[in-house]
Amino acid sequence: ERLAPDAPHAGRAYFVNQADPVRLWDWIAELFEALDVPPIRRRVPLPAAFAVGACLEGLWKLTRRAGEPPMTRFVAQQLARSHTYDLAPVERDFGYREQVTTASATDLLVAHLRTADSPT
Repeated sequence: ERLAPDAPHAGRAYFVNQADPVRLWDWIAELFEALDVPPIRRRVPLPAAFAVGACLEGLWKLTRRAGEPPMTRFVAQQLARSHTYDLAPVERDFGYREQVTTASATDLLVAHLRTADSPT
């Protein structure tokens, strides 16, 4: 009923994310460490990654390849920045409360990835 066409919140966009901000590359480093993956030692500057993404997008379009290229301008931009959003609107309008913390979700992800990678 809160999303019905005539509801006060109809048509609004809401972001649902973890309550605690996540610094992307710190989190990836933590994940790699937990999975015994060697740490990332090198970086690609955003302008270079963006250019590669643009070239690959063009190549995919030119050759009419299906799916997304392995790097796009959007992916380059997303990997270059950490993101967080204010939960106040979704908490206020829908009563949303975080069910799983980032730390717990990371633990669950590590356990899943270890299970997925283990031979059967």
